Amino acid sequence: MSQSSQALWFDAVPLLVVAAAYLGAAARHGRRLLGRRGGSAGDASRAALSLLSAFPAVGLAAAAYGVVLAVQRERPVGGIWLTFGLALLLAVPGLLALASGQAPEDGEPSDQVKSRAASSPAFCLWTTTPGP
Repeated sequence: MSQSSQALWFDAVPLLVVAAAYLGAAARHGRRLLGRRGGSAGDASRAALSLLSAFPAVGLAAAAYGVVLAVQRERPVGGIWLTFGLALLLAVPGLLALASGQAPEDGEPSDQVKSRAASSPAFCLWTTTPGP
């Protein structure tokens, strides 16, 4: 494997994955913190907003460095394995935040889920079947 291929696959691609995870987590959690409809930034706590602002900052920095490495295809400062290891370490919090997503606060299914369930054949059979 050539040095330019190593720089691309071991450094640029993991950094772009990290960027996608952090930006995705910021988008998912931002909706919940700022409110979906009519919510304002004053509704969320300052600590939550400061934590939320860290996700896009890390995501944009990782994306910028990943794009630079993908275009230049040169060995990064510190070596290929150092950057690869740091990208993997940096990916853990972003992927965990992305996987946690948004849980419904009241545990009730959304109206869209209810309407899909009501139109399913299994629901129609269940409601028309006489009970014991």
